[in-house]
Amino acid sequence: MGKKRITREERYQQLIQCSTKIFAKKGYKSTTTKDISKEAGVSEKMIYVHFKSKKELFLKCLNTIEQDMRDNYRSIMRQYKENPIDCLEKIGIFLFEYLNKNKYTAGILSLHAREVNDKTIKDEYKKIIGMYADSIEIIIKKAIDKGVAHP
Repeated sequence: MGKKRITREERYQQLIQCSTKIFAKKGYKSTTTKDISKEAGVSEKMIYVHFKSKKELFLKCLNTIEQDMRDNYRSIMRQYKENPIDCLEKIGIFLFEYLNKNKYTAGILSLHAREVNDKTIKDEYKKIIGMYADSIEIIIKKAIDKGVAHP
């Protein structure tokens, strides 16, 4: 009996997961589509069925990380909207656990922002870091407004 074929969406997600791992280990510049195809167990051609370029794939990895983090931040902020100090604590715990659990995400976010000289990729990094900073700023302002923190 042969292997079960996976759906197009499953393959797409697999490529993002494998790419995130390889980009985190080797960096954007040093990673090749051959490295990614080997990790995913597919042909290089299969990568190009789903993505126009290595850059597009890398940006999708970053976008996936950003969206996942944004969804979690929003959930925490909704749950703890009345208690900004608890909210800050929960976001800190979430970030620590998220990066600990998703070690390749941490690698992609921490290692490679400096090595890439592409404006589009730099802008995506800034968006992720900005989202985190903006969330923290909103919570701190709420804490100040409630009188539980001081500027």
